[in-house]
Amino acid sequence: MPKRLSPLLIVLALGACRSPAPSTASASATPSSTQPASQPHPLLRWRVDASTFPRKWSRRGVDVRATPLPPARRARAEAWLAAALAVYPAGLVERHLRSIHLLERLSFRGVQAGGSNARRRIYVVVPRGRAARAYFERVVHAEFSSVLLRLRPELFDQAAWLRGTISGFRYGASGAAAVRHDLADARPTDWTLNQGFLYEYGMSSVENDFNSYAGFLFTHPERLAAFAAQYPGVAHKRALTVHFYRALDPRLVPDVR
Repeated sequence: MPKRLSPLLIVLALGACRSPAPSTASASATPSSTQPASQPHPLLRWRVDASTFPRKWSRRGVDVRATPLPPARRARAEAWLAAALAVYPAGLVERHLRSIHLLERLSFRGVQAGGSNARRRIYVVVPRGRAARAYFERVVHAEFSSVLLRLRPELFDQAAWLRGTISGFRYGASGAAAVRHDLADARPTDWTLNQGFLYEYGMSSVENDFNSYAGFLFTHPERLAAFAAQYPGVAHKRALTVHFYRALDPRLVPDVR
């Protein structure tokens, strides 16, 4: 099964440093909201202190640095989070996560990230600018998918997943390496789609590849379906992603064919 307790980096890591491509989403496609959720999510955390990250990250010299989200930006972030988590049946998030940390900035060894995860925690940077909400929601689903993959490995058939890539392909060393070597583009291209990947960063690991499909499945299902209709590798991995979530809970992704 995919191995992950290295914190580096999430799917879409490059997105924290660059604006999402125009084709990914638009602000009008997902309306922004400044209204907070009626009740704060019980797992939501704003503080950044010694207990925010796993102790072993400091022992491994990860050099994680984070900046808390200013209070003035929290109401909007809270509403975005509520919208992202609304796709999951009641209780599913709480059964698998212990905390959700929303941040202004996050970096590992000086490399900026859009988010990360460890054990039963996820960390998500709240971006600004065009399509910020769409990007934020993709990261939430991507990071949560890593936690689910760790906790429910029996639902993921890695051998079947690998059959969705071109023959002879090997994943990269890590997401961090992809970012450092400028191989972390988060925009779908004909070149990546022909090889069974939504975008370049998914080539860094099986986990990051799965993250990319989870993010698109819950935020841009129609676009993912259009890719699947044209590219066999994408269709294969999309089907496996849908199977994973339906096996997790039959109420998930009910309208996806």
